[in-house]
Amino acid sequence: MTQPSRMRLTILRGAEFWNDSCSLSELRDAVDHGATGATSNPVIVSAVVKADPKTWNPVLDDIIRAHETATEDEVAWLLIEEIGRQAAAILAPVHAQTHGRQGFLSMQVSPKFHANTARMIEHGRALAALAPNIAIKIPSTAAGVKAAEELVAEGINVNATVSFTVSQAVAVAEAFERGLDRAQKGGADMTRLHPYMTLMVGRLDDLLQEGAIVRERNLEGLTEDDLSRALGQPVNGREIVKPTIPVNTAALALAVDRFVSFSDRLPHLATWDDRQAVWNLVSGPRDAEAPMTACSSAYTARRAS
Repeated sequence: MTQPSRMRLTILRGAEFWNDSCSLSELRDAVDHGATGATSNPVIVSAVVKADPKTWNPVLDDIIRAHETATEDEVAWLLIEEIGRQAAAILAPVHAQTHGRQGFLSMQVSPKFHANTARMIEHGRALAALAPNIAIKIPSTAAGVKAAEELVAEGINVNATVSFTVSQAVAVAEAFERGLDRAQKGGADMTRLHPYMTLMVGRLDDLLQEGAIVRERNLEGLTEDDLSRALGQPVNGREIVKPTIPVNTAALALAVDRFVSFSDRLPHLATWDDRQAVWNLVSGPRDAEAPMTACSSAYTARRAS
C-alpha cells in the first residue's frame, strides 16, 4: 500500500495549500498533490513566459496578430488573461468537487490602479469574467478596500492582498461583511462566494530579519550598493530601514486569531474594545480614523521593486 505524501498528510490535518506559480505544468503537479488553489501576478507570469518561450511565444505572436493596434500593456494583459484561463481550467475540477469553496485562481488587478477604486473595480470585473473560479486580488489600501467591498457585493470573490497590519485586517473584514450582506440581498449564490485575505507575515519576517542583520553588523547608514555587497545580496532597489511601526509577527498572528473568528459564511469581528487592545499589543495606540498611508506606501514600493 502506497503511503500518502507529507503534503497529503498535512492536508488531512486541515491545511490547504496553493501553488504560487503561473507555470501550468507546476500547477498540474501541485493539484495532483492536493493543491486547492493558485495565485498569479504580472511578475511571475513574466518569469514563466521567459522560462518557457517555446510554449508562450507562439501564443504571444497570435495575440499581437489579432490585436494589431494594442499597446504593450494591453498585449501583456491579454497574455496574462490567456494564462489565467488555462490555469483556471486546471483548477476547475477542484472548484466543482468542493461546490465552489476551493479551486480558485487568484488574479491580480493592475498594480497601476492601486489608488483608483473605480479602475480596480472595472479591471476586477473583466478578470472575473474569464472563468467562474477566479478570485480577484485587490490591495488592502484605502482605495482597494472600497473596491473589494463593491466586487464582493456583485458576487465576485476577492483576495485582499498586500495586508501587513491588524488595521488592514479589520478594515478588510468589515468591508467583506458589508459586501456579503449586499450580495445576499441582491440574490447572489452565497455558497460560491468566499472572499479571503492574504496576511503577508512572511514579508514582515523578511523585513525584520533583514533589519536585524543590518543592526547586528552595524551597517546602518550605508549606501544601497555598499549594503548589497555587505549582505551578499541585492536589496531590491530600496533602502533597508527599520520599520516605522514596530511589528511583532508572532503577536500579529495571535492578534488576528483573537479578534477574527470564522463562521460558515464570513468573519465576525469582536468589539471595538477588543480590537483596540489587540492593536495596542502589536503596535501601540491606534487612531480609528487614520488613513492607511503606510500600506499604500508598501504597495507602491513593492510595485516599483
